Amino acid sequence: MRTYLFLSRALPRLSFSSTVILVSGLAALLPLVTVIAVTSADSSPSSGAVIGVTAAATTAAVAVLWWVLRGVLTTVQTAAGQLAGYLGDRRLPPLVEVGKDQVGGLFRDISVACTRMEQQLRTLDCQSGFDALTGLKNWQSERQGLSGVFPSSTERRRPLSISLVDLDGMRALNKHAGHAVGDAELQRVASALQHELRSGDWIARWGSDEFLVACQGDMVIMQKLMGRVRQSLAADVTNRNNLTVSVGVAEVGLDESIEEGLRRAEGALEQAKRHGADRVHTG
Repeated sequence: MRTYLFLSRALPRLSFSSTVILVSGLAALLPLVTVIAVTSADSSPSSGAVIGVTAAATTAAVAVLWWVLRGVLTTVQTAAGQLAGYLGDRRLPPLVEVGKDQVGGLFRDISVACTRMEQQLRTLDCQSGFDALTGLKNWQSERQGLSGVFPSSTERRRPLSISLVDLDGMRALNKHAGHAVGDAELQRVASALQHELRSGDWIARWGSDEFLVACQGDMVIMQKLMGRVRQSLAADVTNRNNLTVSVGVAEVGLDESIEEGLRRAEGALEQAKRHGADRVHTG
């Protein structure tokens, strides 16, 4: 630790990797400097040959040392990046198998620690009514209490429409690319919904890969909103997995409950999936 503190103060503008490579390179040059100093008083051809051979060997050693250090330090930078990614954006790091030494143990410890923290945070967030992954309200446990969330039929001055948004192909994506990739897609869709919806609209996490959206407006308005969401996702340059969504829309009649409208939205979503997904279906 003392050596690190000394070097970080002596070379404050260099990164950790650059500092290690620079100091190691300078150390590798010491034999060449020593040979030059010893043979400087000797002008014979043999001394020049010794310097030349030593210089060539030192150059090769420095090149190999740079290559090895750069590769080794990259793993440390990757581990630091994984930890920063979770602390900053809550992106769970994948379990990287790099070996059974201390570096491999570091990767495993980071992955296990972040996974445990995420599980604890999700439990706390669910208990507080918020979804840990997306930051949205969590209504998965409030299915029977939605009538208290939205205005009743007597309180409504405008129609109320409900949409269920389901991510297409999430099970296959999680299986082949890992749950960290799937979680990132859920976050991206949640961001798109928040960006496209209006300030008075409702949005919440509804299921493992579903979102519930509601707005005070008729079915036509909701269809337009969902169309904008689908266009936003399709135009997103970060959509490397070509993810699409299926949407079921229902307008809640004045003579029916929220739960009845929700059941029709669920039926519309099933129809959207049955007809090939990546579409909006009304019920």
